Amino acid sequence: MNRIVTRVIPVVLVAAAAALVSIACFEKLSGPSCTPMPFTTDSSATDTLVTSTGLRFIEGDTGTGSGAQWCKTMAVHYIGRALVFTPGVGDLIRGFEQGVIGMRTCATRRLIIPDSLGYGANAVRNAAGDTIVPPHSTVIFDVEVLEINGQPIANCDSI
Repeated sequence: MNRIVTRVIPVVLVAAAAALVSIACFEKLSGPSCTPMPFTTDSSATDTLVTSTGLRFIEGDTGTGSGAQWCKTMAVHYIGRALVFTPGVGDLIRGFEQGVIGMRTCATRRLIIPDSLGYGANAVRNAAGDTIVPPHSTVIFDVEVLEINGQPIANCDSI
C-alpha cells in the first residue's frame, strides 16, 4: 500500500500543477488603462480651431475613412518618423493625444499645444543635455494619420 501512495502522490501533484498552469493561461490579459479626455471645439479664429482645453489646431487634408477615437491604437507620421500609440493611455503629452482625435487616415493637422497640455514647467532635453523645448513653451506638431486601429497603413502623399 505504501508503494501505491508514493506513486499516486507525484501523479496528483503533477496534475494539480498542470491545472494551475492551464488556469493561468486563460486569465484575461489587460493593458494600461485608457482615459478619454473630453473636450469640445469652442471657437475658430480664421483657420485655427480652439478646443475647450486650450488646444488649437489647423486642419489640413481631410483624409478618408472613420476618425480616430480614444483608446484605439493608431500610427501617425510626425517630425520625419512614424509613431504608434493609443490616445488616452497617457504615453504622450495630453495635447498630442487630444489633437489626433477625429482625424481620419491620411488626414493632416497642425497641432498648437499650450504648455498646460504639453511639457509644462519641464524642459525637454536631447541626449547631450541641451534644452530643445524650454519650460512653459507652446509646441507645434504637424501630424499625418497613417493607420487607425489596425487598418492597413496608408501611403499618404501629404507631409
